[in-house]
Amino acid sequence: MFAAKYDKFVALILQRENFSLFLENIWESYLLYLPAKT
Repeated sequence: MFAAKYDKFVALILQRENFSLFLENIWESYLLYLPAKT
């Protein structure tokens, strides 16, 4: 039961091609924010 829900969740994430792009944007924003803070 849980595995089926998990597979559906993973498929949903994999369908979003811009998900990794979204994570990259967060990471770049963090790297830009870090030097500005110091």
